[in-house]
Amino acid sequence: MAHVHTALIRWQAGTADFLGKHYSRAHTWTFDGGAVVAGSSSPLVVPLPMSDASAVDPEEAFVAALSSCHMLWFLDLASRAGIAIASYEDAAEGRMGRNAAFDHAGNVFTALAVAVVGSLLSQRSVFLLVPVLSLAAAVCVLGIRPESIDHERARGGRGKPLSVANLLANRHLVVFAACIALFHLANAAMLPLVGQRLALAHAGYESAMLSACIVGAQMVMLPVALLCGVHADRVGRKPFLMAGFVVLALRGLLYTVNDAPAWLLGVQLLDGIGAGVLGVLVPLQVADLTEGSGRYNVSLAAVAMLGGIGAALSNGLAGIIVARASYDWAFTSLSLVALAGLVLLWARLPETAPPSEITLVAGSN
Repeated sequence: MAHVHTALIRWQAGTADFLGKHYSRAHTWTFDGGAVVAGSSSPLVVPLPMSDASAVDPEEAFVAALSSCHMLWFLDLASRAGIAIASYEDAAEGRMGRNAAFDHAGNVFTALAVAVVGSLLSQRSVFLLVPVLSLAAAVCVLGIRPESIDHERARGGRGKPLSVANLLANRHLVVFAACIALFHLANAAMLPLVGQRLALAHAGYESAMLSACIVGAQMVMLPVALLCGVHADRVGRKPFLMAGFVVLALRGLLYTVNDAPAWLLGVQLLDGIGAGVLGVLVPLQVADLTEGSGRYNVSLAAVAMLGGIGAALSNGLAGIIVARASYDWAFTSLSLVALAGLVLLWARLPETAPPSEITLVAGSN
């Protein structure tokens, strides 16, 4: 018979202004063995003093539970293997990679909406989705409580921020920005080129075919984003980033192998790997490179701006090559740009993930 695990959660409002949302989130967890733990929301979610920084928040408890299960599993395996373990320590960390996953899920929804509206109404009706979705996004942004934002923490430093000149002297940040520009220069035009090929073969179904490309890639991006969020510290940033460039270069070359719709749609799935990796790692990499500078936001915006410039140039470059040569030459040229970004990343950008080590004292029986 399965054992039922129980926990009693207690919270009291006291004299707090509950309806005004000015109440303490501090509470207690009482477990079936008698242990009592002070719990609270994280101060990063609900600002002090409405949270208790000394208490355990649900996110920390989740990380601790996973680490504890991992340790017990490891100790059992070591015992069965005849390996004596004197001590075990795991500085467990948890990173919420779900923001990028939600981002890609929203893209899937939008692509499906475009396909439905474009097929059932008209191609022009698709543009009506822009103000509707923009209004919905504005409502979500306005729902963020101003007191929930720690502006100094958000910009990556306390005190006076570094000057822009000092920021530009950050060689590794400049290299990373150049890599992102090259990635988007290689990537941005690939989907439109594939869409053009599919539209020529399936006239009248342009929106549906393009939406299929987007939805397929976004469905791949969801698990890739979560995977990067979980392993970015353990594996490192650089291996994931290099994998994104490798897949991008390979994708461009694979487009030249066959122009059958099924093949093009299948190759387009690889777009989800590169985009999923960058969606998670670009903010992390910028945070690593600007830690303590107080210039995180402006640095991230600058990297995004250069990526946007690369994307804008990508479509013009690919269009010129298609007009003067062919689609295959355009895809090949974009692959070469991705390879250039890969070489720059490998040669000039160091690993920035914090070192993570588990120290064990062990001896065999």
